[in-house]
Amino acid sequence: MAPQKPPIRRAPGALRLAGFPAEPDEQPKASEPTPVTAPAYRSTEDMLRDLETEKKQKRAAAARERRKKQREQIVNIKEVLKISIAQVKAEAAAKAGAEKLPSMNAGAYMPGAPTSRGKIVTGGYDGKKAQSSL
Repeated sequence: MAPQKPPIRRAPGALRLAGFPAEPDEQPKASEPTPVTAPAYRSTEDMLRDLETEKKQKRAAAARERRKKQREQIVNIKEVLKISIAQVKAEAAAKAGAEKLPSMNAGAYMPGAPTSRGKIVTGGYDGKKAQSSL
């Protein structure tokens, strides 16, 4: 009798060529009934300890997030402090000048009129009506 060759080992999940028998560890097994186990009950002390652990983990995560936010704020403050005061003042003046709107009352009063008599009242007349009524 000729000596048998050792079986070729394949990677798990590799394809098997058609016509070749399955390896012994791949032979279908008869289904064995799964043993029924009683549900495991945890003691009250264990559940309370787990709740405390979860609370501590949540607080620790919140503290890490808070510290991260504070570090980012400090970095932003340091970046702002690197800008010179003259540059900040120039930017603020440019922004204020850009946002300033003309007054709605500009031109509504006559500067040379007597006290409380300087407001111009058109009585509903626009430029065309005023010229046509003359």
